[in-house]
Amino acid sequence: MNSKQTLISILIPCYNHQEYIEESIQSIWQQNCEQMEIIAIDDGSTDNTYTILEKLQQKSPIPMFIRTRENKGVTQTLNEALALAQGKYIAVIASDDKYYPNTFHKLLAMLQEDPSVKLLYLNGRGFDGDTILAKVHHPQIEQLLKQTPCQIHQWLLTHVPTPLLTQCAIFDKEMLLAVGGWDSDLGLDDWPLNIKIFQYLCTNNFSHLYRDIDMTLYRAHDTQTNKNSVKMFTIIKEVIEKYTPPKQRSKFLSKQLKSYAKNLYATDCKAAQEFLKQEMQNKNISFIDRIKLLFLYIKYNLKYKKQCKE
Repeated sequence: MNSKQTLISILIPCYNHQEYIEESIQSIWQQNCEQMEIIAIDDGSTDNTYTILEKLQQKSPIPMFIRTRENKGVTQTLNEALALAQGKYIAVIASDDKYYPNTFHKLLAMLQEDPSVKLLYLNGRGFDGDTILAKVHHPQIEQLLKQTPCQIHQWLLTHVPTPLLTQCAIFDKEMLLAVGGWDSDLGLDDWPLNIKIFQYLCTNNFSHLYRDIDMTLYRAHDTQTNKNSVKMFTIIKEVIEKYTPPKQRSKFLSKQLKSYAKNLYATDCKAAQEFLKQEMQNKNISFIDRIKLLFLYIKYNLKYKKQCKE
């Protein structure tokens, strides 16, 4: 890989996507930008993902680095790929998603116009087969991205972005390295990285751009969100406890806990009961908020009394 010729590195963390990985790689080949490279790291897949990557590497029209090893999780995989990247800019795509064709040339031109711009945020769409679905960034997020980096950073400390997807962004690599890349201590990749990046932009007086241009297509999958509510809250809680300032942490945690408990009670009363009882012991939640959770516990048990007894 020649660093003088590499403008952008596309990082692909791969895991058990043998059905989709070729389509994802081909969407990179379909860009009208020659100064690209692909860095695909297989995160311990148990299917034929890596075998397919080997075949794709052999016929790739652009430089393509691949590696496989034991499973370490998405954040460690992304940091490993970042360390190998030769490009001035970085983009990320999941191994089951894909890019719109012929987009990178004009997007990179936007970044190169102003050296103070270190981040370009865009939009994307869901897709299911040949059906294109709604935008992935909701109006609230679109309005957020029109604010200053300092305003965005403060908002991210006390709100869960739903979602603000880094797969719809192009990053300056030096910025990513300066913030330490993805937080490998956490299971969540997008939100913690955005917190660190917008803090960096704010502190160093750099800027970002937002353009409502579709860059990425996100594959629709069947999900079991309700069944995974406890797991998802645990991941959210880790971010809050690490990044939200102490004065705002208790209120933020309590608000999120109430939301997840409400959703869980509607589907799995027993799990919701255990969930709330456990979180009432959380030392990062104030005594007053724990009392509020106790009343919430009583309220939901009365509301779902019949369901809870079954």
